[in-house]
Amino acid sequence: MIKKITAFLLSSMGALTILSLIYSAGAIYILWPNLIYLFYFNLNDLSKLGGFLAGVFSPLAFLWLVIGYKMQEKQIRDSRESSNKQFKYLITKEKNDVQPLFNSEIRYGKHDILTQLIITIKIQGESIFDVYVNNEEEKKEDIIIINSEAKTLSEDDEFSFDIIVLKSAIDNIENKINQKKNEFFIENNINSSNDSFDSIIRLIPLPIKSIKLNYMDRLGIKHKNKCTLYYLSDNYQFSLGHSIQPQEDF
Repeated sequence: MIKKITAFLLSSMGALTILSLIYSAGAIYILWPNLIYLFYFNLNDLSKLGGFLAGVFSPLAFLWLVIGYKMQEKQIRDSRESSNKQFKYLITKEKNDVQPLFNSEIRYGKHDILTQLIITIKIQGESIFDVYVNNEEEKKEDIIIINSEAKTLSEDDEFSFDIIVLKSAIDNIENKINQKKNEFFIENNINSSNDSFDSIIRLIPLPIKSIKLNYMDRLGIKHKNKCTLYYLSDNYQFSLGHSIQPQEDF
């Protein structure tokens, strides 16, 4: 209780309250000697007392009127901010609720000069519309995305597209792996014949292609999920992005 009173007195509102009390006490001190005379001997001059009190305390009343207005304005502003946060929370929650959970499968067949990857995407949850993929990076001509037609994807449906990886792309990947490996050998003074390090570095997925999965959700909002194709020791992995937005409490 004492801490609350101390905190109030040290606040700006507490300081204004103390100044108001001091001001009122000063006005009463000036007025007090004339009160007995006015009440008992000169009642006709009570109107002058009223004028005196109005003149003395009107600045104080105006001050507290302004303070009350500012306090009300702050409450309205805080209430508006709280309502905006709640609205954003509900909108974000609604957007996230209509986003499905993505799953992917990858199958591939190797040929002499290329590898054909078949990516199959399935969802759990809300249906999505106008689903299609396109290249995130257009420069890598040795990894080709074969775009499929846009379609609606429900929970029981599948969406598939092909990726053609030419042998030149694999050669470039192997060259990059060997370059990184040699740089590491030189920096750390490791014998280049160290087979254990070679087996370890080939367990690290290497991103080789970025792909955009485009779709429209039930709310009519368009999304571009960034997906990544990885190369891992003569195999491939496909990582799906997501469109879940960060959500703040209100």
